[in-house]
Amino acid sequence: MWRKISFKAKFFKEEDVYVSLCPELNLSNFGDDLEEAKKSLAEAVEAFLEECERMGTLNCFAPIHLSDISCLLGFL
Repeated sequence: MWRKISFKAKFFKEEDVYVSLCPELNLSNFGDDLEEAKKSLAEAVEAFLEECERMGTLNCFAPIHLSDISCLLGFL
């Protein structure tokens, strides 16, 4: 069974780049444009969750298994 993980994403322009932020996971990334910032944040969240599962700490954030994640790019 697939479940969708929802998280807040904030975006803002800082000088010449767009910054993306996921406050719940304390993650951020950036891109040359808004779409690139969104994609880079989704990749950071996915990598973070994969590492949490590898370390056995994923349940600290959500009671799910990584295979339950259907889409981290839903906000694009």
